[in-house]
Amino acid sequence: MYKVDARQTNSLTALILACLVTSSLISTQAIAKTYQSLKSIQSAAEQHAIDQAGITSNDISAKAGRLDPRLKLSDCPTELETYSPPGKRSGARKTVGVRCNAEKPWSLFVPVTLSVLKPVAVSSRTLPRGHILTADDLRITKQDIAGVRQSYFSDIRHLIGQKLKRDIQADTIITNRQVAAQQAVKRGDKVVIMAKSSSVQIHTAGKALENGAIGRRIRVTNHSSGKEIEATVIKPGFVEVSF
Repeated sequence: MYKVDARQTNSLTALILACLVTSSLISTQAIAKTYQSLKSIQSAAEQHAIDQAGITSNDISAKAGRLDPRLKLSDCPTELETYSPPGKRSGARKTVGVRCNAEKPWSLFVPVTLSVLKPVAVSSRTLPRGHILTADDLRITKQDIAGVRQSYFSDIRHLIGQKLKRDIQADTIITNRQVAAQQAVKRGDKVVIMAKSSSVQIHTAGKALENGAIGRRIRVTNHSSGKEIEATVIKPGFVEVSF
């Protein structure tokens, strides 16, 4: 009878175990590479939301919602395609479609929340309904305006003299629906036209050709040139143009 040396048996057993472990590791790695990273899907959705916003600024960011960790999608050999589904909503909350157009195609929708920081006018203190706004009532600060549906103000001067339609708490973003515009210029009034650039400011006389509340663009005549121009009413008797 052929006898197997114990040392040979141990060596053979060790070799078999090593092969099994190596095979198991290779299989595990192969399986791991089979599925698309959920993080890559979220990143693609976030970038799509930022691109669609059309804002080139470091003040915009996006955060994709949590995906079910049990989700198993084939690893896409091509770049992921993103799109906005029909009936997309405006505002901060978006839905982005992500899909793989490959031999094993798949698609899913990813919820994304946008954040856009911009300088806006906010109330510096609690203000009552009917209050006429002054410079002391307001301040400019960066706020997330992605979810603000109404028009907001980035210049305090456009709010001075306007009346509040409702009570407002401190640090509230002031929107056009919260204020009632007061006529600051009437048709035929003499006005001061302020023309300014980043380094130069020029004042000249003019005449208003229509009524205008603060923040509204109206037609005025420049007495110096005789030309009709459009300018923004910034306070009673004053309008502004940029050049």
